[in-house]
Amino acid sequence: MHSFQTNFTLDDDEDDDVVFTGQNDLSTQEVCYGHLVATVAAHLVPKPKIKSVFAMKDEWPSIRCTLEREPGKDKRIKVIDPFGMYFGNVDAELSEVLAPAMDGFANIRTQPRVLNRRKKKDSWPGQPCSELIKMIINIYGPRKNTTAIGRHFGNANIFFKSPMVPDPGVPICNPHERALPAPLRMTDRGARPRIDSAGRTIEESNQDVIKLFDHFASDAASLPLTEAPPTVLTPLLEHQKQALTFLLKHEKPRTFGPAEAENSSLWRLAKSTKGETVYKEVVTGITTRAEPAEVYGGLLADVMGLGKTIEALALIAATMDEADKFGREKLVRNGEEDSLFRSHTKATLLVSPLSAVKNWEDQMVEHLEPGVFKYCVYHGPNRTANAFELSTYDIVITTYGTVSSEFSGRGSKGTVSPLRQLKWFRVILDEAHTIRESRAAQSQAIFNLWAQRRWCMTGTPIQNRIDDLGSLTRFLRLYPYDTAAGFAQYIRAPAQSGDADFLKTLRVFVDSFTLRRLKDRVDLPKRRDLEVQLDFSPEEQRLHDFFKARAHVHMEELTEKSKERKISGGIQHHVLRGIMTLRLISAHGRELLKEKDLQTLKGISATEAIDVDEETKLPTLTKRAAYEHLQMMAEADLDNCRQCDKKLAGDSPQVEADDGVDGTHCYVLPCYDVLCHDCFHPYKESFDGQFDASPVTCPFCHMTMACQYVPISSQGAESLDVVPDDAPPAAEPEAGFYGGPHTKTKELLKDIQHMKQDSRSFTEKGEPPLKCVVFSEFTSHLNLIQRALGDNNHQYVRIDGTMNLSKRRKVLDAFNNDDSVTVLLASIKAAGQGLNLTAASRAFIMEPMWNPAAEEQAVDRIYRIGQKREVIIKRYHMARSIELKIIELKKKKQALADISMNRNHKQLNKEEIRKQHMKDILSLFK
Repeated sequence: MHSFQTNFTLDDDEDDDVVFTGQNDLSTQEVCYGHLVATVAAHLVPKPKIKSVFAMKDEWPSIRCTLEREPGKDKRIKVIDPFGMYFGNVDAELSEVLAPAMDGFANIRTQPRVLNRRKKKDSWPGQPCSELIKMIINIYGPRKNTTAIGRHFGNANIFFKSPMVPDPGVPICNPHERALPAPLRMTDRGARPRIDSAGRTIEESNQDVIKLFDHFASDAASLPLTEAPPTVLTPLLEHQKQALTFLLKHEKPRTFGPAEAENSSLWRLAKSTKGETVYKEVVTGITTRAEPAEVYGGLLADVMGLGKTIEALALIAATMDEADKFGREKLVRNGEEDSLFRSHTKATLLVSPLSAVKNWEDQMVEHLEPGVFKYCVYHGPNRTANAFELSTYDIVITTYGTVSSEFSGRGSKGTVSPLRQLKWFRVILDEAHTIRESRAAQSQAIFNLWAQRRWCMTGTPIQNRIDDLGSLTRFLRLYPYDTAAGFAQYIRAPAQSGDADFLKTLRVFVDSFTLRRLKDRVDLPKRRDLEVQLDFSPEEQRLHDFFKARAHVHMEELTEKSKERKISGGIQHHVLRGIMTLRLISAHGRELLKEKDLQTLKGISATEAIDVDEETKLPTLTKRAAYEHLQMMAEADLDNCRQCDKKLAGDSPQVEADDGVDGTHCYVLPCYDVLCHDCFHPYKESFDGQFDASPVTCPFCHMTMACQYVPISSQGAESLDVVPDDAPPAAEPEAGFYGGPHTKTKELLKDIQHMKQDSRSFTEKGEPPLKCVVFSEFTSHLNLIQRALGDNNHQYVRIDGTMNLSKRRKVLDAFNNDDSVTVLLASIKAAGQGLNLTAASRAFIMEPMWNPAAEEQAVDRIYRIGQKREVIIKRYHMARSIELKIIELKKKKQALADISMNRNHKQLNKEEIRKQHMKDILSLFK
């Protein structure tokens, strides 16, 4: 230990302010004390670790750095960028205090991050400079040193603030939470959050913010009513007229005034100490001399089914004159970035999931006066490449995939995309939570659309974490929350601190740009949710129990192996494959089994063990198997990079996540290890230099395997004939076997027959018949249900992930308008977004899913505005099956969440986290 002079001792034994009884492990537990604000005196421009092809040209991204210290020499602290380049020093004032702490305290750890900053003209990494750069430094160390650390920095009048982007699972233990003198509780950034001394988990802070969204909804009733223009044929409901008031108000320039009611944004006019007029933001407290850029738009977050679509169409109709004026404005180019633009356009660009395009078209036909609005669908191989042609429309509908493809250059046929050449009057994101992964190529493309006005529409603005909201504020360009670092500093970190005062401040922030109402605002028909537990037939039960016993033996052996080494992707694959097999058996028995499972039934003992190390053949991998494995990982919340633990798939491998420049965001190896683009890139050249059949050792799990890898991208997923995890049984001798309807299908047929009987009372009065939607996660299961429906003379149509936009249109038209078609078979993935299925009033969900949100989204396609009949939702599951275990896990809050985020547990490393995940999964077999 290096000694230094200060007014307190570093002897931990004298730190009598913190007492741990019988918890020696907690005394040495690493905690985050908070963050300090530093200034770097830079002599070189630091280089970001990853340069996105979509990076904003006028801004440097946030950069994680390291601090380098030579104890005893002086108090200088060097700052090193991700590439090892020494580019500057921590400012002398902070170094005077931080350097002795780094020298004198055992196990202290720093986590510095240079914040986003404006990029100077002709600036490049490594260029000599003389610049002061702002930096945030998170400080970590043993819990037992908390008071001593706090005393050391407090004596120098330096106080910790809530940590910014702390390591997941590390408790926050701010020594200055209650020690701050009263005058210092307010800073130039506003109120300092109070921090729970035990720390709050990310899960807890996420849930608090999600609850706040619903709590905020109650105050929207005070909005005045605005009538839609005559070009909107459908009379708006009261809450929709209030929405139009909100939408029009937020497309007006901000106003200022001495009275609070005269201020229409979070910015206020104020006077600096020098008497200058400045602009002050009321949530963060930051001030700026120049007026921040105007924000026209916001977040329409009504829950699903309240009519966000017609509200958006009413907004477009109400602003036609303003749009025409904007479209006639002469384009002024400023700099190289503007050289791409060809003209302004009066058009509103509607970006939606592919499944929602048909609904937008239908809604325009239903609600808008014919011939007044000119629109087109910008999608498919025959879309125009002429920007001037596109600029003549009032509404342009496109998809997230199209925007991503064209901004990456994959879909623009060698020319600059028309989407990039136009300055749009307005951009509206439907199902805006699609961009919640801000680093994904798809989200980056959306961020770079130019628009005067921007709107996000989603009933689930926060799906999993607070950062989901940060992606929306970035798209809206809501300064200072329009960067990941800014949102983390001003929203996420204080929210995680659990300070009640901040949650009130958060309400002010959210209310400033958000409108959210719940379904209690509208008079919807009654809804009944039923759960039906069915008993296997004796043969079905024997099949399920056989594979459950076999899986249990395998799991025991794999668990034993995992104690001796790292949990490999191969072990995960066998576990997940076992779960999938039992789920398929519960859905429809042997007809859904794969070749390997069918061979098992031909006499192999259920107690025969599996050896993942001694395969008779060199492990290889098909493209379909790779996508299937990643999908299973995502469903079980195990889709993490083998090396760095980054999330890979999100909800589906069809959602791009942090793609590399070649459109690939992860790789699957024959051993079933999955690596993100960055972690695999150093090894890719070695793999490419050998034949596929060459045996190699996996650099991560050390299994001998074929020299192969499968790159995963959204484009690749879309090119498959079927959704990867829904692959039909292989064409083997038994693959054509059909033993008749499964117990679930028989129950479904009974319910459909009852629905037809109930329907007579409607058809006799000349009303449309009752209709239903049959939801399944597996298209192979839909195939078998389809066969049973045909055998029983039920008229049906079907929608799944294999269908293009034209086929979807025909299916939905038939279901909505043909009274002879009473059943729609629907894949959850294909029908969960953007569809209007109010023609149906019954929903049958054939199997429980890992993700209850996906289930509810699908149901909300039926139970929404426009529904006139009582809605019945029926869920089938099998007694004494793995489905009951899945339901149990689903009902537990975040049952498979990372245990390291739980403050009641000690910090786990990445390997321990994986083992805990597997332990939760293995409980399904008990």
